[in-house]
Amino acid sequence: MKKQIIIIGIIIILITVGLSGCTNNSLDTEKNKFLGTWNTEYTEGNVSMFIVIPCTYITFYPNGTFRFGLPTVLSIDIGTWDIKDGKFIFADEASLPNQQFICSYQFSNNDRTLTITYIDEKITSILTKQ
Repeated sequence: MKKQIIIIGIIIILITVGLSGCTNNSLDTEKNKFLGTWNTEYTEGNVSMFIVIPCTYITFYPNGTFRFGLPTVLSIDIGTWDIKDGKFIFADEASLPNQQFICSYQFSNNDRTLTITYIDEKITSILTKQ
């Protein structure tokens, strides 16, 4: 009887440890694609109301913040980003406080190129991972 209790206890521990690793891996994997520094290739559309200072790179951090700037000249933490319902959502706190932007996005070139399209404004930005 004592052996059966020990074996059952070990099985329960193994099952608990095995299941504790279960997470929403597809969303985590999708968010991880954004992480890092991206060069801004070009932007099509009316960008004057979105980008106060032209930038040459954008860095997305795992804590949900991002920064843009010009290398060695300027670097500003400007807002937050997230992926919700298959959309890229960001808030540009530096230039447009309390306003969120909803964008569609598409990765290409083995996740090295990111195309972001602002849904309401029909502005497209092409980013290339450094």
